[in-house]
Amino acid sequence: MEIECTVKYSAGAYVTSTVRGKRVSCTHSDGEAARRLGIKVFGDGFSHIRRLHGEYGDQDVGITRYVIVGEGVR
Repeated sequence: MEIECTVKYSAGAYVTSTVRGKRVSCTHSDGEAARRLGIKVFGDGFSHIRRLHGEYGDQDVGITRYVIVGEGVR
């Protein structure tokens, strides 16, 4: 199963979009925020993240896009 999320840099932290009622913030990196969201959503079924190409204007507002891959939802 794959889900998409966005990560936005805001006020010193990378904050993910809300996916299935869950959201994560991280001060380390956008990729780490997406990875932690994957663990929160999929639990032990989390596999990996994959960064997507951004859409027009994403860079201007500090957004990166990821696909989170896992099996089943916690």
